[in-house]
Amino acid sequence: MPLFDIKIIQLLDEATRKADNNALIIDNSGGPVREFDAKIIFIVQINSATKSAPIKQTKIAFRIIDYYAAKAVSALSKGRLVTTAAINNNNAKMFELSKSLQAASDQHGWSYANLGEQTFVHLSYKDILNRWRSEYYSVAPVSGSAALSEAEGESTFRLADKLPRMYLSQMTVDMITALIDKKLDTAGR
Repeated sequence: MPLFDIKIIQLLDEATRKADNNALIIDNSGGPVREFDAKIIFIVQINSATKSAPIKQTKIAFRIIDYYAAKAVSALSKGRLVTTAAINNNNAKMFELSKSLQAASDQHGWSYANLGEQTFVHLSYKDILNRWRSEYYSVAPVSGSAALSEAEGESTFRLADKLPRMYLSQMTVDMITALIDKKLDTAGR
């Protein structure tokens, strides 16, 4: 059986001396795979609530389609199978967006606006016995990957397909605060 190591690596920008970019890599140190494919989704969730009574809470989520700008799938059956391009300062942009949302909380009368990030991976391949396999993972920057059950993985990808899709470059604090304000206005009606 293959043994996958899926991780998000932080790449240091020499100019800023910060980990401005995240890249996702997938290695196989086990049995060979054939007809390998990897689908990667990146989801941003923002939870927010009002300060004053009656307390209203809301959650908005987006599927960011260019967080991992490009992926290269190798023809190898073992070793480094996938490398994503880490461009556009994806990690730095998410950090700045999170910081700006927290700062906007006071201006908008929210008690908080917390931004969360999730990466999910779906692997499909033929194993050494020519059987189709499918595996799902949740991947975090520091802690690595955790396997999901088939049902959890399918459900996660199905729900992600229904989320609004957005480019990282389109995500601005003003756009997000307007969406949060609108949802909080309609919450509890």
